[in-house]
Amino acid sequence: MSRYTLTELKRETARLVEDLDGGHAVTLTRRGRPVGVLVPVEAVTRGQASAHAVAALYADGQIGPGPACKLLGLGYVEFLDLVGHLGYGVYDEAAWREDLKTARRLPPRSSSRTLPR
Repeated sequence: MSRYTLTELKRETARLVEDLDGGHAVTLTRRGRPVGVLVPVEAVTRGQASAHAVAALYADGQIGPGPACKLLGLGYVEFLDLVGHLGYGVYDEAAWREDLKTARRLPPRSSSRTLPR
């Protein structure tokens, strides 16, 4: 995920568009505080704009896993799967797989939402 200040947005618009074209969400900040998230068009057309935005904020450390899960109506395991599926690496791969393995041992939580595969 990319992060741009509003000043960088003005100077580096082409690079920001390249990031979006590459399927990455972009967080815009003002004075170090996130003020918005831009998501790729394909995320919107697949109905995953909110998932991309929440995953981007999570990967950037602006929102914790609990609030992220609540916003998307997902359990923790489902959320970790989603974050990985959308390409937001917040762990190195070995640590991510270990956390996912641990989370899968937890009792299932009912959820009406399913993850895209």
